[in-house]
Amino acid sequence: MMEILVTIIIFIFAIYIIFKNIKNSSKGKCNCGSCSKHCPTRKDKSDN
Repeated sequence: MMEILVTIIIFIFAIYIIFKNIKNSSKGKCNCGSCSKHCPTRKDKSDN
């Protein structure tokens, strides 16, 4: 029973991260996790 609970928690967390990244991408925000200098979204904004 404990294994099923842990699997469900991991699955819910993964779905949350995926939807958060999709939402940020659709708004044009950084979705690379750390938003460092290497982030393509940040490069695009700094070039303008």
